[in-house]
Amino acid sequence: MSNSYSKKLSEKERIKRAKVSSFFASYCRKNMIKKEPCFFCDKEEHVDAHHQDYDKPMEVIWLCKGCHKKLHKILEQIKPIKKVK
Repeated sequence: MSNSYSKKLSEKERIKRAKVSSFFASYCRKNMIKKEPCFFCDKEEHVDAHHQDYDKPMEVIWLCKGCHKKLHKILEQIKPIKKVK
């Protein structure tokens, strides 16, 4: 999903995410992974996998296009949390 959230990523992170997305998509095409309804609204059409952690490529949340877009809009507004010492 291309937006200002993804534009803030390093080149290394973009490459990692592209590899994970490609890997995951190939599993979907081979029917090794079954899409599920949207986590938020239960729609079954136009569902995408959302990776919360690209170091765990098989852990996804299934989201419809609308909910996926809303989630990324929220994520781009969240500022990094600072560690409290």
